[in-house]
Amino acid sequence: RIAIFLELKSGNPDNKDIWNADVFFIDGVGRAACLINVLLRRKKKNSVIFLHDYVGRENWYNWSVQLLEKETYPHQENPTLCKLYEKEL
Repeated sequence: RIAIFLELKSGNPDNKDIWNADVFFIDGVGRAACLINVLLRRKKKNSVIFLHDYVGRENWYNWSVQLLEKETYPHQENPTLCKLYEKEL
């Protein structure tokens, strides 16, 4: 199951099934706020989160990703995607 958030109102956050997704893809307006919403409401703590347009805009998102591991893909032609997951403690 994949949930896609294109802005704060997308993905119908009142639909409780959306929070059981295995993968979340966040793009559009308010990405950092959407990320925090996903982190607080998701049911599977091992779900994978992709944040679009992260690379090159890291300063915009550092406050929201500081507790997560980040994996980017510099070898791609347009390497703006970032995979986020829980840090191992």
